[in-house]
Amino acid sequence: MDQNLYVQVLVAFGLNNYNEAIELISKILGDKSNTVERQVNIVLLNQRATSYFKLQLFTEAFKDMQSSINMGFDIKRDEELLYMYYHAKSKTELSEIINTLEQIKIICNREIMLLKQINIDKMFNKNDRTRTRSQSAGRK
Repeated sequence: MDQNLYVQVLVAFGLNNYNEAIELISKILGDKSNTVERQVNIVLLNQRATSYFKLQLFTEAFKDMQSSINMGFDIKRDEELLYMYYHAKSKTELSEIINTLEQIKIICNREIMLLKQINIDKMFNKNDRTRTRSQSAGRK
């Protein structure tokens, strides 16, 4: 791992420049020649998760913390990360529920539009039949 890049991460993180910290950490983690220890990857994931959390990007924060846990990090040992984990998890789940409800709303709105169109069509067809009958009734 490029030590200079990691120093830049620490500076950006320390200055609350979370977007830059995320970008730099992603660069380090995405580097295929990156042969750092598992513990360093865990630290990087937790720093990026914290940055995402500070920017209220809860889904991304949750994913990074989950990756860190999957790598062996015991989140129960860090009270702040534990809080962020459950907060981000609840926000992520809530966001998924809201997205599902919005999709259902779109489907329902489509169905309502179709039903309204059917009612309008029936109304016009009914009027056409009525006219035909009345016109033919008047001719007799």
